[in-house]
Amino acid sequence: MLRGTLIPTLIDSRPMAVPVGVDWPLEILDLVESATTISFGTTINQHLTYVSIEPRDYTDSGPIVLRVSCDQREAQVRLNFVGRGKSADFAFVYESDGRATIKRGAEYDLCDFLTEYPPTIWFADGSRLDGNVLIQLRTDTALYSRDRLVTLDWTDIDLTQESQREERRAESVQFRMIEHVKAEARHEILFDDDGKGEAADIVGISLDSLTLPKLITVDLYHCKYSSAPEPGGRIGDMYEVCGQAQRSVLWMHNKDRRTDLFAHLLKREALRIESGRATRLEVGTRERLIQIRDLSRTCRIAIRVFIVQPGLSKVQAAEHQLAVLGVTEKFLHETYLIPLQIYCS
Repeated sequence: MLRGTLIPTLIDSRPMAVPVGVDWPLEILDLVESATTISFGTTINQHLTYVSIEPRDYTDSGPIVLRVSCDQREAQVRLNFVGRGKSADFAFVYESDGRATIKRGAEYDLCDFLTEYPPTIWFADGSRLDGNVLIQLRTDTALYSRDRLVTLDWTDIDLTQESQREERRAESVQFRMIEHVKAEARHEILFDDDGKGEAADIVGISLDSLTLPKLITVDLYHCKYSSAPEPGGRIGDMYEVCGQAQRSVLWMHNKDRRTDLFAHLLKREALRIESGRATRLEVGTRERLIQIRDLSRTCRIAIRVFIVQPGLSKVQAAEHQLAVLGVTEKFLHETYLIPLQIYCS
């Protein structure tokens, strides 16, 4: 759908735009999560299910550094630009002492692998960078309509506290959103997927029929804390959560990835329970989630994306905030016709 709307350019220095998200290379996305393992040092080995890749800094200047991390360890890698003009090239190098390897059949040093198979870095203006090839949109993007912003009552919620954590903190943004979604009673499964490697902070799953389903709808809620106690027009509150929303399309990459979304949830629930910790399930059962995983092999899968940012004020929303939301909406729609809805203050 994007053919004809993108302009690829070979570059020899970083773009003057803010990175908002990072996608693993297609060589990884073509496989299920369990086929790839990231090792940090000699003691920490994690399947991709529990590993995140993200920008370290949300700024439009300075080096582009990516953070690859699990709960216990991280490695930071910097994108270096080498040469000029037609001889321009790039390489990933370590920015910190932490080192990592990636295993998918054979084992590779992480920087060597990312240099050979570069991740996609997305920017707030809708452009993307694959190694040193910058791809920009040909057409302007409309602002997200202020009238479509949905406000929630955030009374007694600490807007600077994002995660409900395992203890289910009632004053957190995530807890408030879960209570709102529960009250809608639209999902057979409601799942707290918060943490490194998450598909979203909250995942809701519904089927069009209990007996002969043909469509499974997955709602991905990306929650983000406010950088200040009161809502406003701060652009910094939008970058990371918009990047997370754009990454939602990765689950639609191919049929195996769509089924792998449900396998992802089951693995993360199993790790919680096996370690004697609180369940991630807010609504529904593990047994029903297994059934839905199996049904996903024959049913059509649709995804809807929700951004939850109480630091965004509907009344005070600035043009630059609505612009980055507009870019995110356009990207989701033009890749897999995924709708976007925003919850704010």
